Amino acid sequence: MRMTKIRFSVLAALFVGCLVLPSQLVFSQETDQPHPEVPPAGDALQVTLGRDSPNLGGNVFRDAFLSFTLSNAPGIATGKIISDISFPSSEGIAFDRAELTPDVEAAGATLEIEVAEGEEASEAGEEGAELPPDLEASGAPVEIEMAGGEEASEAGEEGETAQEEGATSRVKITISNDKGLPDGIIANLVFKVTKEFTFEEVGTDEHLITLDNSVSAWATDEKEITDVMGEPGGIDLAYAPVVFACLFYMH
Repeated sequence: MRMTKIRFSVLAALFVGCLVLPSQLVFSQETDQPHPEVPPAGDALQVTLGRDSPNLGGNVFRDAFLSFTLSNAPGIATGKIISDISFPSSEGIAFDRAELTPDVEAAGATLEIEVAEGEEASEAGEEGAELPPDLEASGAPVEIEMAGGEEASEAGEEGETAQEEGATSRVKITISNDKGLPDGIIANLVFKVTKEFTFEEVGTDEHLITLDNSVSAWATDEKEITDVMGEPGGIDLAYAPVVFACLFYMH
């Protein structure tokens, strides 16, 4: 009788473990991934963007969540940070929102966001539409001879595609507090996947979109901090399947 109870207890414990393990694995997949190894900043102020893998399977995506982490320079109270984040517009992601962490917001910090989608493509289009200064000043009429309708259309589409591929989306994040900003995660950024990817495009190998991060900072006395580092973030669109495992040991 005693041996039967012991075996029943062991089996019950293993069964409960099998139920708990998958939920823990799924939860870990939906949270921000560990930061890649970052070289020590020394005495520099450092702002690090996180990394996330939002692929839920095949070509189904959730939002990507990236942490915004500050490492203050020794002996300097940081009062303001401007982070200029950029990524190719054609990669299929778009900035959605950013929020301060509750403790940083409660301490009186403010957050400002500026978004510029496809900035370079827009500027290139505007520049392409202008006449040379000498012709514009002369007031002479300008005639533009177009090729056949089909050829012109194809040329226009090719030009638009080239502009889209060369365009860069920018997000400027400004976080300020005249009382100083703390070390650690001070904000979280959310990006959406906007492109229809096929499984062949994202597959199971790394499909990383890098988010460059250029940082400027000022101390609480409004003096600029010259020694700063901005570590890039990343969104990996590849599918990382969750492996479920359960071991029953019986004898």
